[in-house]
Amino acid sequence: TALGGGVLFLSIFAAWDFYQLIPQTAAFAALLAVTAALGALALGRDSERLAVLALSAGFATPALLGTDDLVPLFGYLVILVGCFLLVAWRKGWRWVAPLALVGKLIYLFGWYEDRYTSAKLLPTVAFATALFAEFSAYLLLRARLAPDDPRRPRNVELLLLPINAGWYGILLYATLYQDHRWWLTAAVVALGALHLGAARLVTDREPARVAAARMIFAGLALTFVTAAIPIRLEGEAITIAWAIEAALLVWAGFRTDVRALRGAGVVLLIAAIALLFGQWGGADRLLLNARFASFATVVAALALSAYWARSRWDDLDSVERRLFSGVAIAVSAVAVWGLSC
Repeated sequence: TALGGGVLFLSIFAAWDFYQLIPQTAAFAALLAVTAALGALALGRDSERLAVLALSAGFATPALLGTDDLVPLFGYLVILVGCFLLVAWRKGWRWVAPLALVGKLIYLFGWYEDRYTSAKLLPTVAFATALFAEFSAYLLLRARLAPDDPRRPRNVELLLLPINAGWYGILLYATLYQDHRWWLTAAVVALGALHLGAARLVTDREPARVAAARMIFAGLALTFVTAAIPIRLEGEAITIAWAIEAALLVWAGFRTDVRALRGAGVVLLIAAIALLFGQWGGADRLLLNARFASFATVVAALALSAYWARSRWDDLDSVERRLFSGVAIAVSAVAVWGLSC
């Protein structure tokens, strides 16, 4: 089957490129027909290897024909990836999604590097959003399957979630940060909310235990919300916002008894303390200045976290006890530092 598909592909390509026997549109239709035939064989034989071959053929078609116009290229990719992800979800195939992710990223960032201009901002973001959304929906649908369903993703497959979120965040930053920062902030906050909603959907199917998919979705939500702060704010405002967010995470972690939330809050507290090093130096007014406000907010967040930990001390294990003991020590250290520098 692979040999037959390869011979057909090379023959059609040669008929168009080397000998000019057929026009480009006819060559595209013929290559698309070969891809569809391979896909039909994959379904008929329930063969994931043939599905991978068919998807590879589909990705090769625009490269062979030199198709690089924005709308035809990415419209084709959205349809191609969406169809194969739908089949992969129904069949429980595991190698189609990684190939689809790699293929679309090669085209997307290759096109962005060579052909992108600010005049093409809207369609570029629209097609990127469509590719991101269909892949996220595929992973969420698989994560919501019953624990005993063989189509349920393995933990290693869930690494595709942060990869998918990461490339989309990078693209949004590259296209929106310079001239459309408010839109970028809104998009990043919206991504945080969407991933939080996805975490809740996974929770509804598995209330008894913390699923890996739920934690990854929740972690991505936290990452996007945290990233939105330095996108829009500057200087001491970032430190203040991160300290408040850290305190809220620690409080939510104790309120819901989710250890991961408490850990994320402590990590963010450490990040806020690290930002204080960039605010070293004197101020023009005693106490009533932005630098002291950032120190005071961090001290308050540390103190509240230590207080909440102390109130639940008997419920903590040895690791968290040492962690929050360090938080308690940091209260005095950061306070003395803020008052003396």
